Amino acid sequence: MIAEIVADRLRRAPIDRAMAWIADLCRHDRYQASLGINRAAEFVADTARSVGVENVTIQRFAADGRRAWWSFDAPRSWTPVEARLEVKGKGRDAFTVDHAATPFTIATYSAATPPGGVTLPLVVLTETAKADPDRGGIAVVDRETYAAPDLIARVTASGCRGFVTDGPAKPADRRDSPGRVELPPGCPLFAFSITSDQFRRVRTAALSAGAATARIQIDRTAPMPVVIGTLPGDLPGEIWLTGHLCHPRPGANDNASGVAGTLAVAALEASFPRAKRKTLRFVWGPEFLGAAALLHSLSARGIRPEAVINLDMIGEDQALCGCPFVLERSSGHMPDPLSPLAELIVAEVFAQTNDAPGRWIATPFQGFSDHAIFVSAAEGCPAVQFCHAPDPFNHSAADRPDKVSPLEMRRSIAAASALATMIASSEDVAANRPTADLRTIPGDARPIRRDRGPVNIRAIVAALSPGSRERLLALFREDRMNHAVLMSLALRVDGVRGPRQIVEESYAALERPVEEKIGMQMLDALIEAGWAE
Repeated sequence: MIAEIVADRLRRAPIDRAMAWIADLCRHDRYQASLGINRAAEFVADTARSVGVENVTIQRFAADGRRAWWSFDAPRSWTPVEARLEVKGKGRDAFTVDHAATPFTIATYSAATPPGGVTLPLVVLTETAKADPDRGGIAVVDRETYAAPDLIARVTASGCRGFVTDGPAKPADRRDSPGRVELPPGCPLFAFSITSDQFRRVRTAALSAGAATARIQIDRTAPMPVVIGTLPGDLPGEIWLTGHLCHPRPGANDNASGVAGTLAVAALEASFPRAKRKTLRFVWGPEFLGAAALLHSLSARGIRPEAVINLDMIGEDQALCGCPFVLERSSGHMPDPLSPLAELIVAEVFAQTNDAPGRWIATPFQGFSDHAIFVSAAEGCPAVQFCHAPDPFNHSAADRPDKVSPLEMRRSIAAASALATMIASSEDVAANRPTADLRTIPGDARPIRRDRGPVNIRAIVAALSPGSRERLLALFREDRMNHAVLMSLALRVDGVRGPRQIVEESYAALERPVEEKIGMQMLDALIEAGWAE
């Protein structure tokens, strides 16, 4: 049965349309609450209707930075209308960067300048560097300084009003493309991201008493949009397919590919009979915050998914990007019929396309995308993700449509459609779930969660005392996967498992050796932050 469904989906997948949708989406700067993402949302809504999705609406949420959905704060509205930096060096050292021409040049959440711009001296940032106390300056920040956790504090202490850096650029793979710089919402500084060659020139200009003019205009009127639509079925319950819409342009693989992929799945599924099938709901919105806002809104009306399929970075050309197709399983903290079925389907997709290059792997749940919202809510559900990682062009201006493979899009669309069809045809998903092993260890206390919403790592970090916060952030800097460890721990705080069992199961789920000291430290952080007691 799986082989027949997969063969049919591989044959029918609308790849030409999907690739065209990716190109259209790449034209928009899709910051989480911006004019660009609202234009992209209109495009997605119109496209969804054209392929047969019903009940398509755009829900628009206020983007005022206030607490809105469980522990999640709404984003702040931010659209760069103008963002230019003119470096006034000597000869070749003079140049201009313009976000309108080169994506990623302006740092997300940069502050605006006065309407006419500001001309300021360039200051190479060192421990003792200080800007003109009356005028301020623009700090020139090298990669090592950019990576320091106290960067914003150091730039502020120097008296500079902004900075320029090539910090996120990697010479080996994006030497001609700026990488992403993101400032905290409400930050009073501005920042520009440039290439390594441009950085050498701006540093030379700074050492010869050069200056630069920054012109930044910001629009703050746009709301946060979330597009939803359904293919109604006649069985009770819903299966959700998600693809986050946000990202600075071009964002071809991250995540125009996922948005186009879900639209293609919708087009496929709209052509099949609706009898004996659950409703399919499609969701396109800003990553994490859009999913949290929608889940908060619909769960208040008793509408929740029984399972979720998340498509994020599904189109990477493996030959160019060097990363395999990744099936990220659900968390394992609850019974899960979705992950094993997804593995069978993806294996079949690659078996039927083995005449072309490429490989796939299955990994434990890590939770770096929207599927974490649904898995980690108090009334959570199984959720899997299709993606490609690690992509060296991710979060840079080099993430263009030329990095997207039609073959990988076909594989991803076919796998997602087959999985949606099969899981939606199961009359009772819960009845097919294996029984969880919820043993207890005698003598253990049993922490219980206090927060009913999805796990919000950022809110947990913010709620800690300064010392505890820095210790936790140091663990994150030491190993990015410690984010996943903290998520895994939080999911297992259920009033049944004791601390040792929580730590042991969390590391086992991640297929990592148990680090009891770190695990207990993070569990203590969950309690201090008020997530658990």
